[in-house]
Amino acid sequence: MYKYLLALLCIAIPGKLLSQDLNQDNKVLELTYTEAVGILLDQSLPLLSSHYQVEASEGELLQAKAWNNPHFNWNQDLYSAERNEYFNQRNQRLIQLDIMFSISGKHTRGVKLAKIGVEQNQLLYENTKRSLVFELGLKFHQLMMLQKRNELYNIVFTQFKTLIDAYEIQYKVGAIPGSELIRLKSELLTLQNSIVSNQNETEKEMSEIRTLLNLRPEVYIKTKETIVPLPEASQLNFGDLISFAEENRPDYLARLKEISYQEMNLKLQKSKSIPDLMLGYQPHDKGSNYVRPYSGLVFEMDVPIFNRNQGNIASSEANVNRVKTEAEQALVSLQNEIFSSVNKYFHSRRALDNYNLEFLKELEELNNSALQNYNNKNISILQYLDMQRTYINTMSEYLGLQSEILQRVIDIEFTTGYQLYN
Repeated sequence: MYKYLLALLCIAIPGKLLSQDLNQDNKVLELTYTEAVGILLDQSLPLLSSHYQVEASEGELLQAKAWNNPHFNWNQDLYSAERNEYFNQRNQRLIQLDIMFSISGKHTRGVKLAKIGVEQNQLLYENTKRSLVFELGLKFHQLMMLQKRNELYNIVFTQFKTLIDAYEIQYKVGAIPGSELIRLKSELLTLQNSIVSNQNETEKEMSEIRTLLNLRPEVYIKTKETIVPLPEASQLNFGDLISFAEENRPDYLARLKEISYQEMNLKLQKSKSIPDLMLGYQPHDKGSNYVRPYSGLVFEMDVPIFNRNQGNIASSEANVNRVKTEAEQALVSLQNEIFSSVNKYFHSRRALDNYNLEFLKELEELNNSALQNYNNKNISILQYLDMQRTYINTMSEYLGLQSEILQRVIDIEFTTGYQLYN
């Protein structure tokens, strides 16, 4: 019975479980978080797209500044029934130049509206940058944690594999019972499942980071850790962070700029209730007027009886009220986001502080001595496995907290616009 189970377990456990399946052509790219942000700002396609949106709005501003083109009109005789002649301009020809003038400040307000549009798109560009850096920060530190956890699993896996190899020899000579070897291999299979799950999650995060950084699929990203001084309570004054965010967060500033945009648009719509003025000059009219040739002045404009742009004015007034309400809501959201991000940081900080260096050192020593004590029969297999599980779970949680605390710092940066991570 034991022989069949051992054979199945040996087939199930791979020999090189933790080896990274990389082709020789694959490129390993070692990056710190700061270096990754640099690549993001240099190569990100969404950021480039947002930059083009700024350029497009600058083109709209250029167009808004342009004055109306003059209009040239040529009129001549097509067919004369009296003379049975076609296209004889000697009978009748007229030349006229017209130009439309926007009065009541329509042109000026249109230019100002376009300028605000450029400023809005510049803020949206900054907000796109801010959002991409935030997303990269979360994923980068998650990837770093997963790679560290993979190293942890590698240590335990190697220890288990070495122990199993030695016990298989002892089992063959009848020195140990088969049940004990099966328990060890069963535990190794459980560890294998954790390794596979961790590797799949690692691949998912790495794929998303490659997309953010505009890297080829064959690039393998190896995270490099840097020492980051964690902010203290004195650096995270709630009132100061709120004030800084109100002055620097691009998404909130874009909300305020939207108020300026809608207020200027309301002024523009009111000015459009006054019709434009068309002036024209006829330097020459040979045969169609009482004086031949005739020179005259043309004055044209709409009579604002039915359409006084009242619908667009009412819509613009409603939009002004709408964006003011949305700005108030954005301020409330900003304050709550900052309060929440700071509190979450301190929650994670307190949890991480429980893992002092002395405790981690004792845990490491306990893990190192567990194998020797088990080989010396000082502890049972159940005690040994329990110690291994405790070591794996505790270290895995510690690595998770390390990643989480850095993610909380990045979250504070995202909600306040204040740089804490250098």
